[in-house]
Amino acid sequence: MTTNPSASTAPVASPAAAVIPTSLVIPLPALHDAAQQARNLRQVLQDDKQRIGCFLGAGCPLGIYDAAGKSSIVLIPAVVELTKSVAAELAASDSASGGTSKFKENWDVLCVECKPVDGNDPTVEDVLTELRTLANRRGSAEILGMTKKDLSDLDDKVCALIATEMRKTLPGYRSSYNRFASWIGGVHRDSPAEIFTPNYDLLFEQALEQHPLPHFDGFVGSREPWFDLASIEHDAIPARWTRLWKLHGSINWEKSEETVNGAKVTRVVRVTREAAAGKVMIFPSHLKYDQSRRMPYLAMLDRLRAFSTERMLLGWLYAVIPFSTIISMRFCLTDCGAIATLNASR
Repeated sequence: MTTNPSASTAPVASPAAAVIPTSLVIPLPALHDAAQQARNLRQVLQDDKQRIGCFLGAGCPLGIYDAAGKSSIVLIPAVVELTKSVAAELAASDSASGGTSKFKENWDVLCVECKPVDGNDPTVEDVLTELRTLANRRGSAEILGMTKKDLSDLDDKVCALIATEMRKTLPGYRSSYNRFASWIGGVHRDSPAEIFTPNYDLLFEQALEQHPLPHFDGFVGSREPWFDLASIEHDAIPARWTRLWKLHGSINWEKSEETVNGAKVTRVVRVTREAAAGKVMIFPSHLKYDQSRRMPYLAMLDRLRAFSTERMLLGWLYAVIPFSTIISMRFCLTDCGAIATLNASR
């Protein structure tokens, strides 16, 4: 009688030893160690040898809470609320003027024209972009029932309403801006702390002056300080002076045109009064990303680009177009919108 050795001696694989195809293996998600990241951040912020830069965006005023620290006082509204406020004020202006103006009617026409494809209501940035695109076209024919003067008047009115919202001041009690200024002044660093912001309100200036902490924003002079590129490039100001770079301008920046010794001189000045209508630098519009390629914005974006080659602390509003482009060229960031910290190895 013969037997089949292969049949009797072949090992039988147990179910536990079965091999799972790699295509079916699902890797465990990477864990984010928040405690370790907090320790890393604390170490960087306490080091007086580190260069520290803070990018602080449009959500910062929403971080100002009431005296009890319970809820935001919404000192300066976000863009959606700002849009609703502007629309309401335009309607009120038409009613108060006895029906002679048509600001709200023209606003509504532009809102329909520039409604996003996703179906959401357009923001004030969308409306101003559409408005300025139409106003800058060639020719003088009416479009959408509006003349170029109608568009210009609406632009000035919207900008004036926005400036009113941006002229808010910090509350009398200690706020997040005051705590931030205290931290800036509490560490004597070898290099100055640098603040980058697309905001054009004056809350940072107020907080720094209240403590008081000297700061430099690119302007020099006394009567009407003017933007001086050489002062930024040479950077010979003492390290205890905080650098404040307002990347989209400010409500107290004004385009000045005057004649000096028979020659026309155009420059950007910082004023203590309200900037003149049509000359303030600059207001919300997607066109600001084109305008930001001009001086003084180009110089400040170059400063951000140069700084981003080193360590940097980034605040929220990473989605701002020019800044996300600059930063993405340097680093690989997550989609976290709150805060991202980068160390020397990234």
